[in-house]
Amino acid sequence: MTELFSGQILQAVKSLINNSEERNFWMQICKDLSVFYCKNNRLNSDDNEQEHPIFSVIDNQLSRGLPTLPSINIERQFAETFGLTAEAISNIGSITFDFSEDATIFLRCLIISDSRTSELNSETTFQTWEQHGGSEFEKVFFENRFLNFGEKVNQLLQLQRTISSIVGGRVSGQDLFYDQTTDFLIEFPQAENFPKGLVIEIDGGQHNVEPQISKDNLRKHFANENGYQTVRIKTSEVNTIPQDKKNQIEQYLLHPYSQFFSQNISTPLFNTINGLDYMQLFLSPFAIARVQKAFIKAIKKNLIDLTTENLSIAIIERDLPCGKSAIDDLLIQIKNLSILQNGTTLRLPNIDVSIFNTAEFVVCKLNQGNNTQLFSNDIDFTQYDLTIDISVLNYSTFLNKPTRTSPNKTIVIRSIHHTEEKRKFSFYPTIEYTNAPANRESESIEQLNFFLQSLFRKESFREGQVEILSKALEKKNPIALLPTGAGKSLTYQIASLLQAGLTIVVDPIKALMKDQDENLKSASLTELFISIPHFQQLRRKRISKDIQKENFCLRSFHLKDS
Repeated sequence: MTELFSGQILQAVKSLINNSEERNFWMQICKDLSVFYCKNNRLNSDDNEQEHPIFSVIDNQLSRGLPTLPSINIERQFAETFGLTAEAISNIGSITFDFSEDATIFLRCLIISDSRTSELNSETTFQTWEQHGGSEFEKVFFENRFLNFGEKVNQLLQLQRTISSIVGGRVSGQDLFYDQTTDFLIEFPQAENFPKGLVIEIDGGQHNVEPQISKDNLRKHFANENGYQTVRIKTSEVNTIPQDKKNQIEQYLLHPYSQFFSQNISTPLFNTINGLDYMQLFLSPFAIARVQKAFIKAIKKNLIDLTTENLSIAIIERDLPCGKSAIDDLLIQIKNLSILQNGTTLRLPNIDVSIFNTAEFVVCKLNQGNNTQLFSNDIDFTQYDLTIDISVLNYSTFLNKPTRTSPNKTIVIRSIHHTEEKRKFSFYPTIEYTNAPANRESESIEQLNFFLQSLFRKESFREGQVEILSKALEKKNPIALLPTGAGKSLTYQIASLLQAGLTIVVDPIKALMKDQDENLKSASLTELFISIPHFQQLRRKRISKDIQKENFCLRSFHLKDS
């Protein structure tokens, strides 16, 4: 598996999107940014991860929402560094961060593009099921001819997308093309008067005769039924694409996403200090989440040795700054969990982080005060215990990894257009938190408050909540009686998120279930499932299937009085 799931969004950015008329458009973009390409032989192997009471909990928390909120530490760091967001605490203790000024015009930061990119990843393949007599017409189309439709516009092309992901799964009786892929696909978030996407096929001579003509028509038919249009370009037409086919491509490129992309290419936001600041606010949290997820996976796959005294990490930031903030914040999370679990700090190596960035991003405020240097392919990265090469603005199709690296000690992170993988969660036997605070005056309340603020943006616990939560974390069975609105739900929700596994909530009131579901989703915890009374056999099968695949976080069940 080369895709991982983790993305973080500042609360101010999320509020801005929620108040936008195009909320669904921008939230889909954020969801897409929360899945990323992660290449390393060991991480991508089928070897089991070594589960751990701390790392497994953090691993799950990083994927609890797509995207989810960053830690309170990251939120405050951004507010202090840029002065563009401000923290406020309501009269009921809710913590919010909002933009000081309207930032709507900067939503285009979320449309990833890189006007600097021309280097194609040498691992990118254009090989399809047909050979075209050994000539790479697809590569010519991608690298040259498609660029006639706009500067750098080939960054929008997906290569070898599976037909099954376009037609919605296996089509009954039509398995002839099920395992095949398209040559190219352009797909943007849904917008009015536009199809879901545009399939572009480069056809050799065999497409001019039966039975291939009928097969192509079937593919086109099923794609169209699922909202995708198809353009078929003959190999003889690659150099001079017929006008009607050009028109079809140009029409889809009028899509709002493509228009924002073109604007970002022609007028890069990183060319001004103000634009660079907003790019960090909108995109660096996603980069931070990617580094944290990859680092946790590296620990669980034994890619790095935590028993050593010192650990050197090189982080190559091809664009958005993220590395130092990601590692520092992760160490804070590990420390707080460790103290809650047993009253001590988990022993880790002394971690030395070296940041390598590019000229356009040298002045980024997130890296002020950090030890940074310009990236060059001449640098010898084999001297580091771990090298993370990360780009948010570039897809996996572009940019080669550094030449002087140790392949097994290098993690390459890029954005991706689409994934067919499913988000999964880690399991670990129930953890007993022996140092959980007994009440709000206990010494370890600081650590518990950190997770309260990070996960739910609440300033502090209400009366009675800590006592209930403490019993649950100690693996005891509390019975809690609190008035309506006193925060009973929060106690089991935090207890759930501090364990690595499945939580089943049995609730007698359907309306309360829905209310809790909305509250959790507003806190950017999205992997939820609510059942209804007497749910159908299909739902039972789905639950059983999810339990086997371990792709869930919280589930609620409603019991109807007999």
